[in-house]
Amino acid sequence: MFHGIESDEFRLTQNDADKFYTIKSGNFRDILTYIKNNKQTTVTTREFSDIEKIDQAVCITFDDGLASDHVLAMSILNEYNMRAVFF
Repeated sequence: MFHGIESDEFRLTQNDADKFYTIKSGNFRDILTYIKNNKQTTVTTREFSDIEKIDQAVCITFDDGLASDHVLAMSILNEYNMRAVFF
């Protein structure tokens, strides 16, 4: 689960608690690269319920619907052709 993503161009206004849950865009890319290199499949929460049918499934989630989720996360996910669930 992710809370928000930051880049040099897109900074979140956050309190100290939020900083613990925020990931740099480069680190998020590293995670997606790991998922891709290990032939894991990103799934939605609905698909996750049929987990036995999917080998190496990963469910990426974002909470709170922050702008960074849409500005950064969606763009990066699209680059990697991966999916995530946004709450």
